[in-house]
Amino acid sequence: GGGGLYPENTREAVGSAFGVGVDGIHVSLAATADNVPVAIHALNFDGDLTRRSDGALFGAYQPRVIDFTYREVQSFNVGLPDENSAIWRRRPQLTPIDGASPPALAEVFAVARRARNKTATLWIEALASPLKRDAHPKPIPYAQLILRTIASARATDRSILLSRDWAVLQAAKTLEPELRLGCM
Repeated sequence: GGGGLYPENTREAVGSAFGVGVDGIHVSLAATADNVPVAIHALNFDGDLTRRSDGALFGAYQPRVIDFTYREVQSFNVGLPDENSAIWRRRPQLTPIDGASPPALAEVFAVARRARNKTATLWIEALASPLKRDAHPKPIPYAQLILRTIASARATDRSILLSRDWAVLQAAKTLEPELRLGCM
């Protein structure tokens, strides 16, 4: 999600990556309680990165994305990491973006359009695990919500769906045979 200069999987990071003319960008997705695929690094919010609406970090508590609606997720700030966290040590050039929230996959496609990057491939990772089936939708509904978003953006030819969960990939291939897939 363009995390070199800006907090990963934010509109700003994705826009920056598309803006410099990259040939592709990787975005990880988790689904919200109301089935909106959002760009985020894991199935759980990072406690050193995610701030509640009151500004406090989640800290050791790392709640699952699927336990919140899209509207609730939009109230979280993922652009202002804990200044003592490993993120700062690994990325000293990181520009904090106070108030950044995880964008929906549809917004990622909109950012690409605004950047006028008509050729970049979007590597979309459907975060899923056979060992954590309660942390994401079942494979077929999960594939359906991602495929609907890709189709709405008219981006099937520019998208590659990735996952560690073969069942999600099998469902996607059955539903959209033309979509390119990749296994993590």
